[in-house]
Parts: sequence; C-alpha cells; structure tokens
Amino acid sequence: ITSSIFYSLMVIPFTITTLCNSPITHLILTNVPFTTAQWSTFLIHLSLLHLLSLEVDGGCPTHSLVNFLAHHNVTRLTFSQGHPTVPCSSHAPACLPLPSLECLNGPPACIHSLASLAKLTTLETLTVRFCSTSSMVLFLEEVLACTAHFPNLDDLQVRIPSGADCCLLKTPRKPHPSCLVKTLFLMCLDSAKHDIILYCAPWLMVFPQTNQLYLSTGCSKPDHQLEDLFRSFSSVAELSVMVIR
Repeated sequence: ITSSIFYSLMVIPFTITTLCNSPITHLILTNVPFTTAQWSTFLIHLSLLHLLSLEVDGGCPTHSLVNFLAHHNVTRLTFSQGHPTVPCSSHAPACLPLPSLECLNGPPACIHSLASLAKLTTLETLTVRFCSTSSMVLFLEEVLACTAHFPNLDDLQVRIPSGADCCLLKTPRKPHPSCLVKTLFLMCLDSAKHDIILYCAPWLMVFPQTNQLYLSTGCSKPDHQLEDLFRSFSSVAELSVMVIR
C-alpha cells in the first residue's frame, strides 16, 4: 500500500479489514502519514497469518514494529526510507525474539534501532543501504557497527549511492573488528566517470572469511582488473569474484 489515501481516517477501517481478510504474503506500507500513536494502533489491529515479507517506512516506530513482528512469521523486513522512531522512555523495553526473521534491509540507523529492541539470532542476510544524505562516518565503520549485532551472519550486502564521497569509502585507520561473513555483495551505483568501487577494495582486509564476492558496478575498469585488485586485499587464497554490470 503506497498511496496515502488508504491511510485516511475514513478509509483506514476498510484498509485494516481488507488486509486481515486477504492471504497476502508480501506487504508494502510506505508513504504512511501516521503519528507514532497512529502507527501503533494500526499495527495492533493487523493480523496477517500468511505474511512473509514486509516493507515499511523508516519512520515506523521501532517498538511497535517489533511487537508486530513478534506475532507474525515475517522472514524478510525492509526499511524503505526515513529515520527510525524510538520510544522516549527512561525504561528501555525488553528485547523480543524474532525467530522467523532471516533477511533485513535498511539504512544503518534503522538497523541499529531494530537490533536494540529485538533478538535476531536467525538473521542470515543483512543489506546495509546508504543514501546521499548519510552521515560523515566512514561507510565501512557504519557497516561493521551494523554487522556487530549479528555474529552469525552469512551474507552481507552493501549498497553505495551514486556520487558518494570517496573520502567516506576509505578504510578506517584505527583498529577495527573483523566481519566473518562468507558472502559479500558490493553494489556501487557508480559510472565510468566515478569509479567509486575501487575505493572499496581494501575493505576485504576486514572480511577474512569471505570466499564469495559479488561486485555490481558501472566501473570503467575491465572485469579482470577489478577481480585482481580485490583479490590482492583478501586473505582467502581461492576468493571467488563475480563482476555484475
């Protein structure tokens, strides 16, 4: 549901009834003009037994979203845009287990917010998505801060926007923790004029167990040069590299 008309006061009862009576497996809730209280009320009234995939605005209150997910079997969660809303309380709510969630996709702020309120022990795939208005923190620092929440992660995907500041792609100078994912997917929306993916090659030093690397790029360098460059920073002798154009 991407049109705000379905969230108007006159229509919302119809929207809730229709959703609850439909065997939907994939739901998109974006462009939602709700306040925090309205979000909470809306989610409380939703019971979707077949739901497996959910996409919501980043502004959806994290505590309400976690409560909703705790009563559903959602395996894939995506934050589309916006900034997370957390409860303004001196007492932090207890973390709820979300045993069904396997894939999480969103900007760093939303990932941190969810991880602070939920136990995500079964998460297999994490997608960290940056935008052009991201903070001035190095991208790799942000990525490692996100992966630190999920020590059993197998698959990491990082999406870097076109026109990203090359300074933010540098590898941190200070000591940094390793990330033990086996599969790494780097998607750079670059072009022949801005070969930003080249700045990501040193990142391989903090992924000592990554044996499969996927590079989605519009870089001007030939595939074999990209493959050789990234392999030169990897500690895995048989690193498999696939370039996707």
